[in-house]
Amino acid sequence: MNITHDLIWQVDEVIPKEICEYTIDSYKKQEEEKATIAEGNKDSILNNHVRDTKINWLDQMSPIGCTLQVYINAANKNAGWDFNLHHMEKIQLSKYDKNGFYDWHIDTCPPNANDIQRKISAVALLSDPKDFKGGKLQIKDLSDYGYDEDMITLRQGSIICFPSYLEHKVTRVTEGVRYTAVTWMTGHKWI
Repeated sequence: MNITHDLIWQVDEVIPKEICEYTIDSYKKQEEEKATIAEGNKDSILNNHVRDTKINWLDQMSPIGCTLQVYINAANKNAGWDFNLHHMEKIQLSKYDKNGFYDWHIDTCPPNANDIQRKISAVALLSDPKDFKGGKLQIKDLSDYGYDEDMITLRQGSIICFPSYLEHKVTRVTEGVRYTAVTWMTGHKWI
């Protein structure tokens, strides 16, 4: 299923299974760190209530990074956003173990010193959905815009892009392990 809408842009199974598995193997070969929020203290109690995820990073020029950049640019055009984009951030590989989650949040932040901020968020599901339960991406209030529900169904190798100001979360993983590749395309501050 491919979805094009002014709120989200999704393409299914565009990343081959072999690239998904290669990227998961890349994650496993690196040292992982506990994810934090908004550059907060890694030991913060607030972080544990908002997010329980492990991460590491890949370069934008990695195979998954190049693929994500192509689809982010396509989403920006095909969904009709036409955001003024600057560059793509490093690829965050995320690992959600059993009980892992990320509560409601937005990805955009106030502009930095150069007036740059996140404009488009992109998520690629690397895991086969048969390998975990739970761990659903949910975007707030999609059902208000004609979608059947707010939960997004992704297959292995699917990519979803959406404006970084949309509130979203990842529900708790109840079994198995969920791996994703996430990045953000930045641009000059919203006017």
